[in-house]
Amino acid sequence: MNYVRWAILALLLLQLPGFFLFNIGPSLGSLSSYLTSGLLLVYFFFAQPKHRLFIPFIVLGILFFTFSTFNFSSEDETEFIKSFLRFMIVVACGNEVVQRTNNRDLLVVLIVGGLSIIIHGVVFPDAYTEFSTVTGRASGFYLNPNYAGTVALVGYSLSLASSSKRLRWTGMLIFSLAGLLTLSRTFIVIWVIINLIASVRSRKNLLGFAVGGAMVILILTVSTFLELNTERFSALESLFSNNVQTETITKDTRMDTWAKYTPKVWEAPIFGNGYNKLRGKQYGGSGIHNTYLMVWGESGILPFLFLMGLYFYLVLGCLKYFDTNPEYLYVIIVIALAMLASHGYFESFFMVFISMFVYARIRDLKKQELQPPPEATAST
Repeated sequence: MNYVRWAILALLLLQLPGFFLFNIGPSLGSLSSYLTSGLLLVYFFFAQPKHRLFIPFIVLGILFFTFSTFNFSSEDETEFIKSFLRFMIVVACGNEVVQRTNNRDLLVVLIVGGLSIIIHGVVFPDAYTEFSTVTGRASGFYLNPNYAGTVALVGYSLSLASSSKRLRWTGMLIFSLAGLLTLSRTFIVIWVIINLIASVRSRKNLLGFAVGGAMVILILTVSTFLELNTERFSALESLFSNNVQTETITKDTRMDTWAKYTPKVWEAPIFGNGYNKLRGKQYGGSGIHNTYLMVWGESGILPFLFLMGLYFYLVLGCLKYFDTNPEYLYVIIVIALAMLASHGYFESFFMVFISMFVYARIRDLKKQELQPPPEATAST
């Protein structure tokens, strides 16, 4: 069963079904997707002892998919059913995997993902040239550089608080370099925020900025040997000069994208516009790129409020244990902010799985608080 658990972690956290679909073909892509769901079901039924279900995530799935049928388009029926079943299998069965997975396990798998981003950027820069928007931006197994940046941020957050010096420094170096090679503006902003929070907790964490600075210098030094996106890389270079390219940095920002779709959200604020209505290529874009607005716009106000409440709870829970386990606050901040720039929450499963991991750790820490100290147990 342990091998099954590692296989599930690899399939979910490395996004292998999507990678196989694009690079090998639809047959292997579909097979690996069904394999992921199948292994989750197998692990759920055979793993012992059983743990409590993660009810908030199950409720979120039910609310979103139920309300998004109110203005449903029949052409999305097959996709809707598949998405619903896959998401519910992840949130209903994934708890058994999450409960048996620790920080180190998660970090090891994410390091593999981080290395795939670096290898893509350095060795195979011409991969994924079919996606004109990501040319010259590394993404590794994840295909999308912005998504890859989120993965690098989660890995960096876990590395920052790792008790193993080897894993800590290895992770910080790999994820900083991998994230920078995505040339994602979101990665840079959130990376700075995480390091600022970590530095407030301990001045030793200022070394994170040193690591990032070293990786920037490394990329600038070897840039002539790399095929980086010219526009994005020039903007990165300009940050260290007197002529910052603000036009490139602020060009086509997520706020511009949200502004295009916000009127659509207000057309049906109570019950939503229906499944998949804000993730297509309406308004000359590629989707709303905001999980919160997507949930509101497609399924209405109730699922949106529940989603907000769930992540508010997670942030508060992580704040409570910040002194002893700061990594969970770092991770949930990454996920909560990354959700502002993506809309694949109910499709790719990385964000929901990591959120479930944080939820499980908060619940475990609460249990430890309620347990009587060893002295009290011995005296009774």
